[in-house]
Amino acid sequence: MDADARLYQRLVSTPGGRRRLASIGAGCTVGEMGFLTERARSTDVIADEDVVAYKLTSSAFNKITKARPHIAQGVLRSIARRPSDRLRNATEDLRMSYM
Repeated sequence: MDADARLYQRLVSTPGGRRRLASIGAGCTVGEMGFLTERARSTDVIADEDVVAYKLTSSAFNKITKARPHIAQGVLRSIARRPSDRLRNATEDLRMSYM
């Protein structure tokens, strides 16, 4: 993906229609929650322009886990970082709303 290329994430449906949630830049992951939980996605990811994206399937990840566990560990850390950051931000927002 070009360094300036952008994706955005939106809720599939909300009471007021679709809502843009976040802009995502080069090097970021998308779909990590569905990948980790093996559940359907809760948002769409839309490209603002042409991007190059790579898909990591569960089957491919299982092969990596067996052949190169240290690589699989790095992939999991990377995948977990974004939802962890979102949860930390939401917690901080809640904390600030009670002050």
